[in-house]
Amino acid sequence: MIEIHRDKRLSLLFLVLVTAATLYLSFVIARPFLTPIITATLLAIAIYPLFLSMCRYMSNRSGAALLATLLVLIAIVLPTVLIIEKLAHETTALYGWLNEKQSLQGGWREYAGSLVDPPLEWVATRTGMSQEELKQAALARLQNLSTALLNWAKSLLVNIGGTIVDTVIMLLTLFFLLRDGERIRAR
Repeated sequence: MIEIHRDKRLSLLFLVLVTAATLYLSFVIARPFLTPIITATLLAIAIYPLFLSMCRYMSNRSGAALLATLLVLIAIVLPTVLIIEKLAHETTALYGWLNEKQSLQGGWREYAGSLVDPPLEWVATRTGMSQEELKQAALARLQNLSTALLNWAKSLLVNIGGTIVDTVIMLLTLFFLLRDGERIRAR
């Protein structure tokens, strides 16, 4: 009799461990999708009154859900496009300004030197360090900064693909939550 209880306890312990491992692995698999799904859920709650008013004018819930999802897409994409366009315009203006300064000062190196030399001379007189040592230290810091900026730009380019995938998942989830939300809630 004691042997049977011991076997049942071992079986129960084994099943609990297998269940815990399965739940953990399921979470690991689902983790990348949780952020877009939660975002879509919050958006669905936020725009649900708009969706209901669209349903009054449209007889098809799928059409109303599609229209609401497209409005969310426009609300996301339009500011992004405008910011990128403004950034491109400002970058072009900066490049033109730098080229103008380059031609006036005799080159990039001379222009940069004319900007950097007065502060370096001031720091050199206050600290007792030579201006050449300060230049070397500043160049080392600038090198570190440029390396960090290049790494940031690389990660930004890599993350664009992930952002697009997350946005598509979010929009699809939003569409189905709007279209089938009442049925999901009724269950």
